[in-house]
Amino acid sequence: MSAKIFHKLASVNDVFNILSKFLRLEPWGVIEIPIEEAAGYVLAEDVVAPHDSPPYDRSEVDGYAVCSTSIEGADEDSPAKLSVKGYVRIGEVPVSEVGCGEAVEIDTGALIPRGADAVVMVECTKRVGDTLYVFKSAGPGENIAFTGSDVIAGEMLLHRGTLLTSREVAALAAVGIGKIRVFRKPVIGVISIGSELIPPGRKLHIPKVFDVNQYSIASRLRELGIKVRTYGIIPDNEDLVKRAIAKALEECDAVITTGGTSAGITDVTYRSVSSLGTPGILIHGIKVKPGKPTFFAVVGGKLVIGLP
Repeated sequence: MSAKIFHKLASVNDVFNILSKFLRLEPWGVIEIPIEEAAGYVLAEDVVAPHDSPPYDRSEVDGYAVCSTSIEGADEDSPAKLSVKGYVRIGEVPVSEVGCGEAVEIDTGALIPRGADAVVMVECTKRVGDTLYVFKSAGPGENIAFTGSDVIAGEMLLHRGTLLTSREVAALAAVGIGKIRVFRKPVIGVISIGSELIPPGRKLHIPKVFDVNQYSIASRLRELGIKVRTYGIIPDNEDLVKRAIAKALEECDAVITTGGTSAGITDVTYRSVSSLGTPGILIHGIKVKPGKPTFFAVVGGKLVIGLP
C-alpha cells in the first residue's frame, strides 16, 4: 500500500472559509405544511394572529357565572343566596342572561353568559334545588379568561426563523392557523464504504466487522431534524462507489460517506468523488484527531463530506 500523504491540513475555520466560496449558504426553499407536521421545522415567514385567543370570554373553572355584586362579602358564616336559572356547557351558546341575585351553572371553557362578570368555583358553593349558597366572594373578572387575553388578533405571533416546537404549534392552533410556510429540511445521503463491513443483525465471521458509522451518522442527523437517505454498504469497488455517490447526489442535497478517504491504494472514495465533477475535492485532511483523512468536496453545487 502506498504512503498516506496529506500535503496540507486544514483547520475547522479553513473548511468553512473554503466551502463558503463554492456553496450557496441559504435555506433549502420553502414549503407549506399542516401544523401537525411542523415541529422541528424553521418558520419561513412572520406569522400574525388572525383571531383572538381565547376567541371569547370563557370560564376558567367549573362553577357558577354570577354578578360579582351579588356575592360581595359572602363567607362561610354569611353565604350569599342566589337563584340558579340555567346551565352553560362547553361548546354551547348561553341562552340565559344573569341578573342580580342570579347564577348560571357553567363548565370550564364555556362562554360567559351576558350579565355575568365573575365565576365562583363550585367548591365554594352548595346547591339545594335551584337555590345556590355561595361561601366566598369573587371580584369582577375572577375566573374568567377574557377575549384576546392570550393573543390579540393582528398581534405578531411568531417571527421568521423560529424553530417550531410543540409550544409554537399550540400557539398556532389556538389562533386557528392550520397550515404554515416553513423552510424545507435538507436531505442528506449517507453511504458506508468498505468490503469488510456487514450490517448489524447479520452473522459475524472473520474478518468482517459490523457497520457502525452509517447508523450513528444517520441517527445523529435525524436528531438534528435533518431528513436522511441511506444507501447501504458499498464494497471497495471504484465503479460501484462512484455510482452510489452519483445516485445520492441526484437524490439528496448533500452526501456523507464513511470509509475510503485515506491516500492508500485501496481507498476508493477519494478517487470516485474526484471523477464526478468540478470543483471536486477542495480539502483533504483536517487538523482533527481522529478524523484526519476527512475530505470535503463540492460536486454540482452540492457538498460531499468523506469521513474516514
